[in-house]
Amino acid sequence: MNGVEQERLKQAVERLIDAQLEALDVIAERSEPNVEDLEEDDQALVGVHLEAALEEVRAILEGAQEDVRGILGGEGVAS
Repeated sequence: MNGVEQERLKQAVERLIDAQLEALDVIAERSEPNVEDLEEDDQALVGVHLEAALEEVRAILEGAQEDVRGILGGEGVAS
């Protein structure tokens, strides 16, 4: 592995780590609702809120995957 390949791999790993940290932040911010004391309608809203958080996490991770493919030139990253 030459220096250019090492740098590209380093960038790819850093991008994935950044995406993981961002996704974990989203999860931490939105995953602790106390639904036991809520009315049924409010519980449904919590579910919608959690679904939105999961979609955001998905978008973060899919964006990172696309970035890594670009960094690595489309090589070595399976979908």
